[in-house]
Amino acid sequence: MDEMFFKKCIPIESVIEICGPPGAGKSQIAMQLAVNAAAGCFSNSNEPKNVIYIETEHSLMNLRFHQLANHLHDHPYLSNQCKDQSISSILDRIHIYQPFEDLQLVGLIHHLSKIVDDKVGLIVLDSVSFPFRACWMQSEMPQRTTVLSSLIQKLHDFASTFHLTVLITNQIAYKMVNRMPQVVPSLGSVWEHSVSHRLMLSYDKKDDEGKTIRFAKLTLTSGPGIDKKVSYQVVNAGVRSLL
Repeated sequence: MDEMFFKKCIPIESVIEICGPPGAGKSQIAMQLAVNAAAGCFSNSNEPKNVIYIETEHSLMNLRFHQLANHLHDHPYLSNQCKDQSISSILDRIHIYQPFEDLQLVGLIHHLSKIVDDKVGLIVLDSVSFPFRACWMQSEMPQRTTVLSSLIQKLHDFASTFHLTVLITNQIAYKMVNRMPQVVPSLGSVWEHSVSHRLMLSYDKKDDEGKTIRFAKLTLTSGPGIDKKVSYQVVNAGVRSLL
């Protein structure tokens, strides 16, 4: 996990989905990567980038961004250039938007055409599922799929045109495969195949100290997943690997 987040292994020009149950750490990972990008710890250019952070659940804690930025300097994988960035300069590059409903979210995504430029390195949508799970009736699912397809295509366009990364968090759902429940991303089968990479999160029983053990597995929508799970923890300093 540290190698992926702090050794600049995040794919550029890609749409990445972080998918998992409540409490798995989706928003914590998204916030960590936002701080990394704003500090220049995200791509091989070492250039600090602006971040557009779209938060739909209205549970974001600005103090957490400050806490994560404050602890960048004590991470062994980061370059001195990243560590030398001031907390205020990092936070100034993170621009937060909080739409209240699905229509506002769609409007905001289209409005980003007037905002995004080559100084933006990361767009975060946290979360895509929250505004779309409750506002649509079962009979409206075809229309919802059309709206979601348009939204994800716009985000793919941003990623390829401006050479940036789009990061999306999503909840999980279950579908029956051979009479067995299988964990899948929320929002349907069309959405499931619409992202470039997917980081599937889960958590298991607590360790000897009573801390929750979390796991991440990276998959490609066009290929097989990585069989080995990577364990990680969410601590005051941020998201860190468990050795």
